[in-house]
Amino acid sequence: MSGGGPAVAFGAPRIAGFIGARLSRRTIARLGLRRTLWIAGLLRGPALLAFPFTPANDLGIWLCGTALGICHFFASISNAALMTYRQLHTPDDIMGRAATAWSMLLRLNQPLFILAGGILATTTGIRWALAITSPSSASPT
Repeated sequence: MSGGGPAVAFGAPRIAGFIGARLSRRTIARLGLRRTLWIAGLLRGPALLAFPFTPANDLGIWLCGTALGICHFFASISNAALMTYRQLHTPDDIMGRAATAWSMLLRLNQPLFILAGGILATTTGIRWALAITSPSSASPT
């Protein structure tokens, strides 16, 4: 694969996230908020299970890119639905605090899990680390 191939394979799936975000309003209107949360959460996960099993060649890069596209599409729908749910069920006077707490929780946990994933990959190997962590990443919550 040429030098730009992986950039396209891993950059193009971001378009799927944009499309999912644009379709989220229609999806919520059609399925309802709770149903959208569950379905989008469930459908984004199985794509992540492909990572440990992809071959280490050009096909594997394209399979990972496709899996990322699927994940981004459903994750963007899930994120829009979750934000809508939170805004509907959080009192107006604490909305700012709830959004700040959510944002801080995500930003604090990401580096910790990146560090834990790096330690796991160093001790077990990358494929085993992906196989161990993919099921938990695939959960709808």
